[in-house]
Amino acid sequence: MRFYTVVLFITLSCLQYRLFFGKYSIPDYLMKKTELTRVLKKEISLINQNNVLKYRASDFKHGTDESELIARKQLEMIKPNETFFKISND
Repeated sequence: MRFYTVVLFITLSCLQYRLFFGKYSIPDYLMKKTELTRVLKKEISLINQNNVLKYRASDFKHGTDESELIARKQLEMIKPNETFFKISND
């Protein structure tokens, strides 16, 4: 009877060791889970950036609104027969 108790204790100890310290252990699982969460957040951010870039590219191809807005604000361009007033707060 004592022999079976010792064998059972050793077997249980080995299983517990693998559960907490071996490959695919609980700490390893928790580390992978946090890494997966970080990667998914990064992926969502990149998808959002990609959608914005697709929208801007589509607007440049099919419309003049975006390119006109950029030309007016950054390059201070005006259309023919327009008067441009620049007000500064100096």
